[in-house]
Amino acid sequence: MPETQWTAADVGDQTGRTFIVTGANSGLGEVTARTLAGAGAQVILACRNVEKANVVAAEIGANATVRQLDLSDLASRPGLRELGRRCRCVDQQCRCDGPAVAANR
Repeated sequence: MPETQWTAADVGDQTGRTFIVTGANSGLGEVTARTLAGAGAQVILACRNVEKANVVAAEIGANATVRQLDLSDLASRPGLRELGRRCRCVDQQCRCDGPAVAANR
């Protein structure tokens, strides 16, 4: 099977779309948020550590906003759904938070 060399450059225009990205204050979530914003999307950085998320959002610019969301506790999981309801016109939720991804397996 040939190896696929997919990169952020392959992301199409996302202008007019809104994404909630969990864990966006570092790692894969941060890269995802930066890539989507770079493609024109509005990104909501949904993170436990708002301080770190604010730094990333400031670097991304006007296409990024921060919302506090702690998914490390299973009881708080409905918070992501509620955030999606409050932020109308959300097109996609990108789950990049380690504990939540592992807990869903």
